Amino acid sequence: MTPDQIDAARRMQIVHKSRRVTAKDSSAIAYVYEQADGSPCAAVFHGRSLKPSWRYRFRNADERTRRVMAFFKACAEHAERQAKRKADRKAAGRGLSVGDVLSTCWGYEQTNREWFEVTALIGQTMVEVREIAREVEETSWQQGKTVPVVGKYVGEPLRRRAADGRVRIDDVRLATLETPLARIGSKAVYAAQHFTAYH
Repeated sequence: MTPDQIDAARRMQIVHKSRRVTAKDSSAIAYVYEQADGSPCAAVFHGRSLKPSWRYRFRNADERTRRVMAFFKACAEHAERQAKRKADRKAAGRGLSVGDVLSTCWGYEQTNREWFEVTALIGQTMVEVREIAREVEETSWQQGKTVPVVGKYVGEPLRRRAADGRVRIDDVRLATLETPLARIGSKAVYAAQHFTAYH
């Protein structure tokens, strides 16, 4: 939708003739108006939303102004926090190199573990990862320890965004960088990870 279409859709919800008030430091917008009995009202929106963040009738115009300005301030602070997080992520970069090994830890009433290897760096923020095989030692029923078998792939390549040594594999799995315990020649040795699920 164009800005004019968004504005029209928002005004249709208000019914009464309104004045559009914009914030200087964010995408927040307020529509202020008076009901038929003269009561001051306002509806506020953020971003491109067609649904108001809130819509109230106030006892007087000063109270309405205070609430609208407080909403504008909160939106500006939120925008500032988002910008800082984005800058921090950009400064942190991928935090990964080709050959790095990552592990997952997830599950409901169980602890699933998988291992992934970074096989390529793509652009400024993307990586290619592949799931790698694991060695498993059962320590008791349905639980044990697992270590990665680096270079032995069990999955197809996946392209994912990486930041600060982490890769979101899917909705439930976040893979994080593992630091080797030691290196024997060119081979890295990783700490065994505990699991409580079928592997």
